[in-house]
Amino acid sequence: MVFSHHWKKSDKKLRVKDESEIFPIKSGKKLISGSKHAQIIDRLITHTRLEKDKFNELYLDLIENFFEFCQSIPSKDNQASIHANIALSRACSMVEQVGQKIVKVKNGFKEYESLRLLYAIFSSALLNGIGHIDRDRLISITDDKGYHLSNWCPLAMGAMPIGKHYRLRYMRSHNEQYAAMQTPMVAKSIMPDAGLIWIAENDDLFVSWVRSLHHFEDGYSDFELLHDIKDLWEKCHKVDAIKSVVAEPINIKELVEAEAFWQWLRENLEKGKIEFNKENSPAHVVEDGGISIDLERVYADFKKTYPDFSGWVVVSRQFNHLGVAPLSGQDLRYQQYFKVEQANKDRSFGIYKANENSMKIPQNLVYFANISNFVNPAAIPKEPSLTIVGGKGSLIGNLIKSLLSGLLVGNEPKIKR
Repeated sequence: MVFSHHWKKSDKKLRVKDESEIFPIKSGKKLISGSKHAQIIDRLITHTRLEKDKFNELYLDLIENFFEFCQSIPSKDNQASIHANIALSRACSMVEQVGQKIVKVKNGFKEYESLRLLYAIFSSALLNGIGHIDRDRLISITDDKGYHLSNWCPLAMGAMPIGKHYRLRYMRSHNEQYAAMQTPMVAKSIMPDAGLIWIAENDDLFVSWVRSLHHFEDGYSDFELLHDIKDLWEKCHKVDAIKSVVAEPINIKELVEAEAFWQWLRENLEKGKIEFNKENSPAHVVEDGGISIDLERVYADFKKTYPDFSGWVVVSRQFNHLGVAPLSGQDLRYQQYFKVEQANKDRSFGIYKANENSMKIPQNLVYFANISNFVNPAAIPKEPSLTIVGGKGSLIGNLIKSLLSGLLVGNEPKIKR
């Protein structure tokens, strides 16, 4: 996978102190049940000039859908504030300010058009940049013990499953182009059908609405309110008028040692303290991307820093549940498509394939195809010491070999001669 962005030293600050924390996934109705959210909604009822049933169908349903989608995920610009709170604050401010400039008239058609414009402004201000929700973080769905169940994909899954939990890992997840392309697709999944249909009745308004999901200040350039909208957006688009923590994190003890080891591993990779590409090195760069690491050997150095932690057996069991890469020797994304257990049994392909030219694969070797998402790629040597080899005559092996873009990786690393 090719990234259009650059890794900066400041990116380390994005990481939370304890990524073992998980958060409960709640319904949208529950998430906006606080008094400050109620005050915002009351203000909206006044300025949107709609009957209660119509307001609930268009505005309240959208707000609940939005909070259910975003949960308590922090703003990418301000880690101390909740993304959904900032978005609702600015959307409400835009409606209040623009609504004062749109005078109520007796002409029913003009009033209808004005109210529709207000709704388009509110919904696009609320959903602006929603495709960036997982731009710099891996969002993992977990059980109540913090055990990884699956990665959250907003495009495919929509809102997170209520009753489960989620964890945030800060990493380079998607590039800017991906986030931009994801924005209107995610926005559509959050919008109430009635609201989207209402906006789409007016071709020009719909085009402006979609455009404003990316660059709000330019979205309504064809409307008379352009200058006012730009000024208002500049003043309010990062303001958190709610300032409430929607969900308190739950500290998980079951995986604390593996989490500490994972954090230590990333830091030591970035500092160049783990030896690569020598005959007895614990880590090797694999041709066509990724690295392989004998985690048990690396853990011995970790143990010197944290002597009070349990042995490798305990930590290795915990490591399987982090959602980073299981101790099967395969990358997690590969496991989503192929049965790793079967690959290990017949050893006809995959990184455990045995032949006379192969290195002896340690039992605790893990292949990270996506390590550059978690650590600065500049810290990883560029010259590979292992090469990917596919199974002879194996259809699935040939398939994997043809997909060495880093998206699906599962072939055998072998020392070059």
